[in-house]
Amino acid sequence: MFRKTWVLIFPLISAIFLTACSGGGTGPSVAEFTGTNNQKVKVSLSEFERAYTKTSGGIENAKKDDREKLKNFLEVYTNFKMKLQDGTERGFDKDTALTKELEDYLRQVGQTYIVEKELIEPAVKQMWERRKKEIRVSHIMTRPDSLDTEEPKLRLDSVLQRIKGGESFEKLAAEYSTDEFSAAKGGDIYYITSGMIVPEFEDAAYTLKPGEVFPEVVTTRFGYHLIKVTEERDRIPQIRASHILIAYQNPEGNVDTAFAYKKMDTVLARLKAGERFEDLARVYSDDPGSKNSGGDLGFFERRMMVPEFDEAAFNLKPGQMSDIVKTAYGLHLILVTEEKPYPSYEEDKENLKRMYRQIRYNSEYAQFLQATRDRYNFTSNEQLFALIETEADTVMINKGYMESELRKAYKDSVAFTMENRSWNLDSLVTDMGRRMEFFNVPITFTLLNEGAIKLANDRVLSIDAQYLPQRNEDFARLMDDYKNGIYIFKLQELEVWNKIKNDSVYLMQYYDTHKSGYIWPDRVEFGEIFVKSDSLAKVLHKKLLDGAALDSLAGEFTERSNMRGKKGLHSLQDVNLNALYKEANKHPQGSITAPFSIDGGYSIIKVYKKENSRIKTYEEAKPEVLSGYNEQEQKKMEEAYINTLKSRYKPVYFYDALEDAFKN
Repeated sequence: MFRKTWVLIFPLISAIFLTACSGGGTGPSVAEFTGTNNQKVKVSLSEFERAYTKTSGGIENAKKDDREKLKNFLEVYTNFKMKLQDGTERGFDKDTALTKELEDYLRQVGQTYIVEKELIEPAVKQMWERRKKEIRVSHIMTRPDSLDTEEPKLRLDSVLQRIKGGESFEKLAAEYSTDEFSAAKGGDIYYITSGMIVPEFEDAAYTLKPGEVFPEVVTTRFGYHLIKVTEERDRIPQIRASHILIAYQNPEGNVDTAFAYKKMDTVLARLKAGERFEDLARVYSDDPGSKNSGGDLGFFERRMMVPEFDEAAFNLKPGQMSDIVKTAYGLHLILVTEEKPYPSYEEDKENLKRMYRQIRYNSEYAQFLQATRDRYNFTSNEQLFALIETEADTVMINKGYMESELRKAYKDSVAFTMENRSWNLDSLVTDMGRRMEFFNVPITFTLLNEGAIKLANDRVLSIDAQYLPQRNEDFARLMDDYKNGIYIFKLQELEVWNKIKNDSVYLMQYYDTHKSGYIWPDRVEFGEIFVKSDSLAKVLHKKLLDGAALDSLAGEFTERSNMRGKKGLHSLQDVNLNALYKEANKHPQGSITAPFSIDGGYSIIKVYKKENSRIKTYEEAKPEVLSGYNEQEQKKMEEAYINTLKSRYKPVYFYDALEDAFKN
C-alpha cells in the first residue's frame, strides 16, 4: 500500500530534480556537504538555477519568486543530492537488480530514442524546411516495358543527352513523354512541395534551381523521369477566397459564351460603382455551394482547385481581386480574403510526422536498419546457407526441421555475425518459425538470408542503444536521470515504506485520534421512475398509489440513462449531491412523490431510506484511515531519514549567494 502511494508522488519529485541533478555546474556554491572520504560535494548556483527553472515552469516564472521560495527549494534539493550520495555509498551501482533495471531501460528507451532522434526528427525537420518553398516542375516520363528490360530507361537517357546538348525540354516532353496529362503542356505537372510526390522524385527536384534539369534519369515506382524545375516561390500554406461564377449558359439553358461575358460585364460595372463583392455573389453567382455565403470558399491549399483558378488565386494578396478567369465551369472573379502564415516547426510537427510515416518512413527505416547493420559488420554465412539448400530437400521452417538430419548436422553452426556476436542456425530458424511469412515455406538460400536480415534488424537497435549515451549527451543525461530515479526509489523503499508498521492496532489508534474528521453527511436513498411523457408519468403514479412496486415499474419504464438495469435505484448519497437528491430529501421515508418536472422529463420518487449526519465507523472510514495513516508515517520516516543524512553529511547553505540567482 505504501509503495502504491509513493508511486503517485514520486514522478512529481522526479520531475522537479532529475533533469538538473545529472550534471554539475559553474559559478559560486549555494550549498555543500561532506561526502565520502571528507570530499566536499558542492551545489553550484548554475545547477541550482537549472533545477529551479524546471520546477517553476520557466526562467521568467523563476525570476518572479521571492528569496524564501528559493531558500526552501535549495534545502529540498540539497536533501535530494545527499540521498544520491547515500545511494552511492551503499553500493547501488553494484546492485544486480538495479543494474538490470537500468540496462532494460537503456534497451527499451534507447531503441525508440534512436529511431525518433536519428531517423524521424531529422527527416521531419527537412520536410518542414522544404515546405517553406513550392516549386513548379516538369518531367519527361517513360514506363517500364512488360519484359522489365532497361530499354525504356536507356531511351530516356538518350533524350537527356539531347537536352544537355541544347534541345528544348518542352518539345522533347511533347514528343517522348508517356505521361499524357503533362506531355501536351511541355511536361508541366504544376506546383509541388515536400510530401506531395514520391520521395525519389522530390529529392531530385529539390536539388535544382529554376531552369535546371536533373543530370540523371530518376527511377520511381511509376517509371523513369527526367526532371526540370521551372519556378520556385515562397509557399503560402492556405488562402481563403470568395468567387463569383458565371456559367456558360443563357436563361434557356443553352451554352452561350457571349451571354456569360455580358452578365460578367454587369457584375464588373456594379463592383466598380462600389457595391460589395459578397452582395453581388448572392445575386449573380452560379455556384450553389458558395452563393448563399457571399461566394466564400473557405480556406484551401494548392492543387485543390482547377489549375486556372488555383494559379490566379495564389497570385493574389488578401484584399486583391482577379481579372476574369476562365475555367471549364465558366467565368470567375476571385477575391482573396485571408492568407495563413507558414506554421512554426512545433505547430506543424505532428502533422508532418503523419505525412512522413505515410510517405517515407517504411523505405527509410529499412535503409536506416541496413546502415546500422553495416556499422556493426553484419555478415550472413552464405556458404552455410548454400550448403543447406542443397541438402534441405522438402524440409520446411515449421515442418520437419526439428526432426531433420539437417538440424543434427548444422544446428550449432553460425548463421550470421554482428558486432562480434554470433547467432546459430537453430536460433535463426526458431525466430523464422514465429513469423507468418516463413510459415511452412521450404528452406532455401534466399529464405535463410531474408530471415537472417529480419532477426538482425530486431537485434541491431538494441546493440546500438548500448553506445547511445557515448554519442548523445541528451540521452546520457536521460540515463543519469533514470539511474538517480531508481536509486531514490530504492532508498525510499528501505528508509520509509518498509519501516511503516501497517498494523490494525496502529490504524485503530489513528482512527480514534482523527475520527471527528470522518463524517457522513445527511444521506438519502430512493427509487425513481423517469419518463419524457407527462401522461405516462400520471399513469405510473396511479399504479404506485394502487400498490405496484416502484422497482418493477422502473425496470420496465424508466428512461434515465443506465437506470433501467438498476431498477431506478439511487444509492445512499449526500442529500446535496444533485437536484434529484435534494428533491428526495424533502420527503419523508416511505413516501411517494407526485410526478415533477426535471431534466426535460418527469420523475416520480419513492424514498427508501434517510440517515442523519454521523461519525463513520472504523470499517466505513478504513480507506481514509489507511491513507491518512500512511501519509503521516511517511512524513515521520522521511523526516527521520533526512535528519540522519544531515547528521552524517553536515550540509551548509550559502543563502546570500541566492541574491545572484537568475540575474545572468
